[in-house]
Formats: sequence, C-alpha cells, structure tokens
Amino acid sequence: MQVLKVAGYVRPPLELSLGDYNVNGASIGCGRGGTKFAFTIGPISDAAVAALVATAHHHGRICLLLPHPVLLELVAVEREEHQRVRIAGRIAGSTSDGSDMESRSKRAFAI
Repeated sequence: MQVLKVAGYVRPPLELSLGDYNVNGASIGCGRGGTKFAFTIGPISDAAVAALVATAHHHGRICLLLPHPVLLELVAVEREEHQRVRIAGRIAGSTSDGSDMESRSKRAFAI
C-alpha cells in the first residue's frame, strides 16, 4: 500500500491519506491566522517522515485526504517518538467532492 505519493503539478507535491494511519491528539482552532489543524499519526516509516519533512520545508503545504481533500499549508512536522509524528498547519481549503479544490489548486500550484 502506497501511503504517500507524488501528485505532480496539479496539487501540492504530497498527498497524505489519514485513513492509512492511527490518528490521535487532533485539535482544531480558529483565530486571526485562520483555522489551524494539528494531529499525530503513526506508525509511519522513516522514509515517509523524511518525505513529510522535506515537503514541509520546501513547499509548506500538503493535501490531506480525510476522505475529501483538505489543503494544509504552513505545515510543521515534528517527530514525537519512534514511528509517530505531529503535523500542524493552517487549513487553506476543502470541498465536499474535491472538484472545486482541484480547480483552485491548478491555478495556485501550477509550475
């Protein structure tokens, strides 16, 4: 099962399906900076952690599949313990069927 995949130029460079992990410690908050979302996932491989860290550092955004896509930007990734990481960021958009997000992503993230 491939849990992380390169998504090309249409969407952010990384899609993460939370259905493939145990998710806990989720929190959501709203403020002047937007809606912030944080959660812990695991178990996660070292390669997947490295991909998340690299994407957060270089692109600052990932697409969460919850099962509908949610764009998370200003992403921070912190290893909590072996095979578990905490991911936090600001929710930039979501849709019920994904089509609206895809059209916005095409405009915003085309190379």
